[in-house]
Amino acid sequence: MSILKDDVQLVSVNDHLVEPTRLFEDRLPARLAGTAPLLVTDTDGKRMWAIGDQRFSVVSTAVLVETVGQGHQTERVANMWRAAEEPSTRLQAMDVDGVTVHTIFPHCIGFAGERLRFLADKSIWEACIRTYNDYVIDGYCSGAPDRLVPIGIVPLGDPSSAASHVDRLVERGVRGISFPTSPASIGLTSIYDPAWDRFFDALEAADIPVFMHIASAASQSFDPAAPFEVPLTLANLDLLVAAIELAFSPVLVHHPHLRIVLLEGGMGWLSYLTERIEYFWARQGGTVSGWPEQGLSGPAQRPTRQVMAGFIEDPAGISDRHDIGVDRIMWMSDFPHADSAWPHSAERLSRLLADVDPTETAAMVEGNARRFAPSPPPVHCIATSVGNVSTRECEKRERGPCVSSCAR
Repeated sequence: MSILKDDVQLVSVNDHLVEPTRLFEDRLPARLAGTAPLLVTDTDGKRMWAIGDQRFSVVSTAVLVETVGQGHQTERVANMWRAAEEPSTRLQAMDVDGVTVHTIFPHCIGFAGERLRFLADKSIWEACIRTYNDYVIDGYCSGAPDRLVPIGIVPLGDPSSAASHVDRLVERGVRGISFPTSPASIGLTSIYDPAWDRFFDALEAADIPVFMHIASAASQSFDPAAPFEVPLTLANLDLLVAAIELAFSPVLVHHPHLRIVLLEGGMGWLSYLTERIEYFWARQGGTVSGWPEQGLSGPAQRPTRQVMAGFIEDPAGISDRHDIGVDRIMWMSDFPHADSAWPHSAERLSRLLADVDPTETAAMVEGNARRFAPSPPPVHCIATSVGNVSTRECEKRERGPCVSSCAR
């Protein structure tokens, strides 16, 4: 039985679609379609995305069928649950799971669109970026804008062009931009390079976050003989590396109001991270660029000020939530990947949060996402249902702070 209050809605900050098989073929000009990402069949009969000279599995982490649920996966398109690529079926699955909002990221082209770097040239990359963004905004999410939140991707090979795409995407209503955990590790411009300044300027000015998802850059090294569980377990180290680099890079210094959301690596390690940064900061005598910074005692406070984390199930992180900061924690479903608790998300959260104050629970599973991500106004929002309601009146009726901009 769920302990979540009736007026608390589950808002997930990380979910995925599986790109339609003819996403680019049907939408790109004919002169480009032959060089864009394409579905092919390998020697085992599996469907693969061909992106440049690389091949990527189509649905290796998608839920198999609705009646199977957690832990079952398929590599066959014919067996894939339609909820992975069809929005109306997804909405039905969300209702079964008790989840109000999914935040939509890509899948086959890379969680930040980073696999598109294997295309022949940047013009094709840009055309595919625009095609994907238009599809997810105008097609996939448009039928349920209060429940399906589009996250945009940008052409990562050119920071200046990436900035221009941010401006366009903000106008189109995206709620955030997905970005690799370590661009330099996959041959792209380093976040230490000022070439990214305009990109981060645009995000900061628009007040939308950067999302960094595990497995969006180079993989952590491990023994080739190791079972698949080893790279899966190591994947969250991507976020540890990203957070440390952010602490010492100029990104957070030059953009003190920029928000970074780290996805699919939990948050139990954030307190340790702070201690580690402070330890080496003191040992090395504080040589990091951009220091001293007004109002902060050391670089560890930069991520504390601006970096948030998404969790699926992280008992250690929940126990440590006050040291991490309750306002830095957001829940994620990861639907339709195998990590998802579908169709038991509410029950799973109830067990995890059984001893947590209800106000903190509401913040972590809904309020923080609506306030910082942001997501659409809550379905139960007074201002949405009544109209012309002041923020003060909204807060009075909702018995808490306004979590949307609709009443202003």
